[in-house]
Amino acid sequence: MLPGVYQAKKKDNTIYFRSSITYSGKHISLGSFDTEEKAHEAYLYAGRLLAGKEITLTSYKKENPVLSFSKWVSLINFRDNGIYIKTCLLYTSDAADD
Repeated sequence: MLPGVYQAKKKDNTIYFRSSITYSGKHISLGSFDTEEKAHEAYLYAGRLLAGKEITLTSYKKENPVLSFSKWVSLINFRDNGIYIKTCLLYTSDAADD
């Protein structure tokens, strides 16, 4: 198995791959993926994101990552502020008007 990846099974015995990384003593799940390679790609990308400040919130679309935007925000917040929020709440302008 590639680093950062482990195999799991759904209730119907379908195999999928989970990815995770440890940063500053915190175990962080990166998500579920159809292939071992995609899960490993998420692990490698999260490592690059956490290692340096050259990847920012504004570079999300340019980078075309395998990580969801909410995971991206959570990881950058943890990297820059030391606070990890498991589920990032995102608000749109429509939600703010309600």
